[in-house]
Amino acid sequence: MSDTTNDPAPDLDFLEGTPVFGAIGRSALALIVSHLARRVLPHGSPVLAEGEGAREMYVLERGGVEVLVQRDPDRADDLVLATLGPGDCFGEMSLLDVQPRSASVRTVGETSLLVLRYRDLLGIRRQDPEAFLLLVLNIAREVSRRLRESEHRLVELLRRLPAGTVPAKGVFGPGER
Repeated sequence: MSDTTNDPAPDLDFLEGTPVFGAIGRSALALIVSHLARRVLPHGSPVLAEGEGAREMYVLERGGVEVLVQRDPDRADDLVLATLGPGDCFGEMSLLDVQPRSASVRTVGETSLLVLRYRDLLGIRRQDPEAFLLLVLNIAREVSRRLRESEHRLVELLRRLPAGTVPAKGVFGPGER
């Protein structure tokens, strides 16, 4: 990609303040930084598309993004799920599973992203297993935090529906097979 660069190195103080890189020691963080690439995109640029293959995570260094899903296949408009800013990450699920992207992401203003590819995560594992473990735990914590938040919002929506409209066990469990 011509819009991906490695220099200058990301600010370690900034990264220490992000959920995905927090509580990782300076030497381990420096190793992780050596595996990051920077991608700078103008306003309105697509970063990733719902349904495409996925093998990298992004951390917003500067600017912002909107996370979108297609509202309806027959309509051209998208549903904005979230707006993210500096320090936030997205695409982290792709480092844990091999599923297609669950949403699209586009930039809001000029945006600088730090990219961690799956193959680079494996490189970190080979070089420093403890740094790898801390990073994967941080990613898992972020996924868990988002799942809890989504579950809370879903429960609030279900509570507003008339009783029996949607069986909760079908939403939160395997349901009938």
